[in-house]
Amino acid sequence: MAEIILKQEIDKKLIEERSRHEAEWGAAMESSADAIYILDPDRMIMRANRAFYNMTASSPDKAIGRHITDIVHPNGELEPCPVCQAQEAKKDAVIIMEADDPDNPAGVPLEIIVKVARDKNGKVLSIFMSLHDLTIGRKLIEEKRILEDQLRQAQKMESVGRLAGGIAHDFNNILTTILGYSELVLMEMADNDPFREEIEIIRSAGEKAAGLTRQLLAFSRKQVMDKKTVSINKIIQEISKLLGKMIGEDIIITTVMDAAPGVVDADQGQIEQVLMNLIVNARDAMPCGGRLIIETQNVTFDQEYARAHPEVEVGEYVMMSVTDFGEGISRDAIEHIFDPFFTTKEQGKGTGLGLSTVYGIIKQHNGYIYVYSEIGKGTTFKIYFPASSQLIAEPAAEKGESLSAGTETILIVDDEPLIRRLIIDTLEPFGYTCLEASCGADALRLIQTTPEKIDLLLTDVIMPGMNGKELADKVSKDNQAIKTIFISGYTENTIARHGILDPEINYIQKPLTPTVLIKKLRQVLDARRN
Repeated sequence: MAEIILKQEIDKKLIEERSRHEAEWGAAMESSADAIYILDPDRMIMRANRAFYNMTASSPDKAIGRHITDIVHPNGELEPCPVCQAQEAKKDAVIIMEADDPDNPAGVPLEIIVKVARDKNGKVLSIFMSLHDLTIGRKLIEEKRILEDQLRQAQKMESVGRLAGGIAHDFNNILTTILGYSELVLMEMADNDPFREEIEIIRSAGEKAAGLTRQLLAFSRKQVMDKKTVSINKIIQEISKLLGKMIGEDIIITTVMDAAPGVVDADQGQIEQVLMNLIVNARDAMPCGGRLIIETQNVTFDQEYARAHPEVEVGEYVMMSVTDFGEGISRDAIEHIFDPFFTTKEQGKGTGLGLSTVYGIIKQHNGYIYVYSEIGKGTTFKIYFPASSQLIAEPAAEKGESLSAGTETILIVDDEPLIRRLIIDTLEPFGYTCLEASCGADALRLIQTTPEKIDLLLTDVIMPGMNGKELADKVSKDNQAIKTIFISGYTENTIARHGILDPEINYIQKPLTPTVLIKKLRQVLDARRN
């Protein structure tokens, strides 16, 4: 009797355990987003979850006990189905079925798992099936690939930018000497001198080379900016007046501008340079003429947009776009379109610096640039500048300036001997007394030992050891009467933050010329006296 009761208790517990496992298994199947179903050895449906019924537009009363092909291939197999073949062969398999496969019951890319359950003797008990939608996984993989591509591109552009900035700095020192002495010679030369034309050719070539270094600096984001609150619409309106002669009468220009003025904090000259580069490229893409559209729009980047574009910060922006209906740009070319010296134009028709300059200027303004192009249909460049809430200031009236002599003492500090020599040869004929030092430490020693009163420190910014800002800080600490003018090809954020000068900083951009140097010198010295 006891044995019977014990057996009944064991059976009851087994039933309860089986019911619990059945409920857990059922809950797990129903909660799965994958379509799951189980077939008997004859491929009759024994069980399926809600996702399966949703995918096949069926229900338990219509599917259970039916052959699987009646549900997933109600019109018969259009071609041999690899899943059906695996089920028939009673073989485990993992099959990828694309959305456009005629045997695909879901219309989305699927990963299909076939798993055959057998007893210990190898007899088939059931066939377990799982259909997993690959859409989200593939989207995540593609997003990851895009992010990795963007990171690699950003790292490449940063590396090339550092190289370009270094090259431009060295070239600016050389060009300062060429342009400076060309101008000094021309100052002393009579208008009818037989060699005047040759010297002017040298100066002109130097100015063209200086333009290239400015483009390199713009790309490397090391160009010093003169930021003011400006209207993008107004800049476009002013440039539009000049476009007819520049791009020809066979190109029709249409401007579509937002009613709001599109106010940004920017260097107007650099924005004009961006616009002109894009317009010239658009013209070159339409050699037989066509239509060019310049558009502005005030836009908002919200959290949703920022999630889709991780490089973007949420906020208000002014969009400026240039669209042509020309030849278009290939996908391979777009990947390199902002690289310095990359060009799709034939030899002699482009430096390959136009778009790299655009890229650098946009990034230095904390903006974004995107390219959309289709071969044979055209190209659109869209640029987004952070919008400004500041009011546009009225431009101050310019005062005429002349080259004035002086009697002050100037301390010149630059690690390049030719630059120091040029400055001395420029200033001494105008009455200035010049002292020179090749580094910050020598300059400090000279200040302490020289009996002359030094009126102004004229120093390079980027120098070995002590930079120009550190030198100026040490000098002003003990000699507040000594004013400072910085000279450099680029600043490396030493005296400018992200390329923007502090208002109290006096700065001359290399390559400097005698005229610019003397005017700036006199301006600073006279301001001190006043």
